[in-house]
Amino acid sequence: MTNHYNSSYAQTYDLYYTFTTASVGGTGTFSIQNAGSLTGSASFVVSPPALAAQGNTVSFTVSEYTSANFIISTPPLSISGGTAPYGAVCTVVSNPTYFGINSNGQPFFNVAMGLPGNTYTTNITYQVADSSGTPLVTSVVATISVYVQAETMNTVQFVSTAHAFTAGQSVSYSTAECIHVQLGHPPFTWNVTSVSMSSGASAFIKSSPSNELLVVNNSAYPVTYQDYAPTDNITGLWNGGLQLSGQTGQSFTIPAYAGAPTAGVYTVTLGITVTDSTGVSTSGTSIITLIVA
Repeated sequence: MTNHYNSSYAQTYDLYYTFTTASVGGTGTFSIQNAGSLTGSASFVVSPPALAAQGNTVSFTVSEYTSANFIISTPPLSISGGTAPYGAVCTVVSNPTYFGINSNGQPFFNVAMGLPGNTYTTNITYQVADSSGTPLVTSVVATISVYVQAETMNTVQFVSTAHAFTAGQSVSYSTAECIHVQLGHPPFTWNVTSVSMSSGASAFIKSSPSNELLVVNNSAYPVTYQDYAPTDNITGLWNGGLQLSGQTGQSFTIPAYAGAPTAGVYTVTLGITVTDSTGVSTSGTSIITLIVA
């Protein structure tokens, strides 16, 4: 782009300015001509406005079930001037009990430290720079509030299992092995609400009085087991292994079974309800498969 200015004085000069690149950071040239003859020139750079930033106040809600730290990845800042893009690094949090700074200079909220239903607030100081590396002289402070949402639901995976069975054995299977609690408030109680067996299975597969223990007896002798008690529970979330409070229920006896079950596949279908410590229940179905060789 080329423009010129013609002075109104007795001595007339024409001032021309030409942008090589008109955007911020671009270059240009001034030239002075007298009656068409170049008398002088100078180059210039298009400078941006001064870098400025202002901290904002923002609020977030996180679930109490959130297992990882809640990272505030987008700085709550209003930035102008300078040369975009901008960078902002968190340097200080005023409430280090609940908030921290990760290795990338991002603030985070430690969800594990918060209590459901509570709000936690911190001031966060940032150092701001533009793409040319020009730092902001003063610190920029933003305010962040995080509300920990109390949850009223469970997430339970009802899994099906399979076991090989050899004639002459007497073994038991806990129905709790079918329960993988992913989210919820421990401890958890479980209740087997229904038991359905495939044809021929009931002759050698028996359910305990609580229905929480299955016993397979294919021996010529009666066997005695200890049932689960109503106070028994799953003590924690599924972490690759089942955590039970122990077997403290009444004893029960399964009569002898002298016959030999026919080779094949037998199934026991269970209806199960899991209840957490707040009284929230989740129901599902699991299948225990017994393979008789």
